[in-house]
Amino acid sequence: MHGSHRRTLKMLFCALAVVMVAGCASSADGANNGTSGSNNQVVIGVAADATYGEFFVADAQGLFKEAGLNVKIRKFAAGGDAVQAIAGKEVQLAGASPTTLLTVAAENPALRAPFVYMESQSFIKVVARPNIKTAADIKTIGVVPGLSTFLGHAYLKSEGIDSTNVKFVSSDPATLPSLAQKGDVDAFVLWEPWPSRGAALGLTVLKDSGSFDQPIMQALAGNQDWIDQNAAEVAKIGKVLQQASDFIKSDPEKASTAIAKATGGDHDQSLKDMALVNYGVRAYKESDYSALAQQSDFFVKAGTLKKAPELKAIFLQSWYSENVK
Repeated sequence: MHGSHRRTLKMLFCALAVVMVAGCASSADGANNGTSGSNNQVVIGVAADATYGEFFVADAQGLFKEAGLNVKIRKFAAGGDAVQAIAGKEVQLAGASPTTLLTVAAENPALRAPFVYMESQSFIKVVARPNIKTAADIKTIGVVPGLSTFLGHAYLKSEGIDSTNVKFVSSDPATLPSLAQKGDVDAFVLWEPWPSRGAALGLTVLKDSGSFDQPIMQALAGNQDWIDQNAAEVAKIGKVLQQASDFIKSDPEKASTAIAKATGGDHDQSLKDMALVNYGVRAYKESDYSALAQQSDFFVKAGTLKKAPELKAIFLQSWYSENVK
């Protein structure tokens, strides 16, 4: 009996060792292949406004889960903060304007943006005090560093105004409407909902960015190695965002409820903001690169960038057609 007991224990230990080795091998395989898999969480950083509506709707409607993805949406104060979090590995992917990606890519050369997921002619607006009737009346203009600053200069240039004669005041979005109301700035350039909040304070919308040939877009971004290793998951995310885009168009009321809840906003305002956005996933067009070249040149002249980057190395023109559609 005693020998039999020892043999039984030996067999149990051997079986346990086999299971442990197999488990370790499986774990090692998962760590080495770099893929996210259906059980590994993918964290996507976004900001809290309607331009990120596809992410919020996809999350609320369970579209990521239906596609076999374990996605967590993490909200940041701004798209730039979300993109910065990629380098720190707080998120794997982030959505932001290509303008933001241009400047962040100077610090993180591995940054890549495989596709566009929204565009708009009128989500960003120039808003002014009531006594400011034209661009010539503007002596001070409020901006947020990045896209807002570029668009402020582009607006003045389109109106024939030398921007060196105008004082640019950098601030956070929430502060600019009140600064304009108090007269600390004559105008500001911002995205919704801040123009609408400015209008509620008695301010006037002068123009939207599309009216001076500066439509905006946003793109999904991540580090090259991670995107390469997880191409199938990134492609699925692109398809899910397109599903969410279709849902927004087919049921704007329900979509607005999801977006308002995610952004902490108002249902009616979300509906208005959604109407300003052309949701949909697509590849980059040559016109996108032309617009980005203008922005790149601006930031080089401003000293924000040391040199103009190779745009097609960051914004991957063929990735969408090769992987998503």
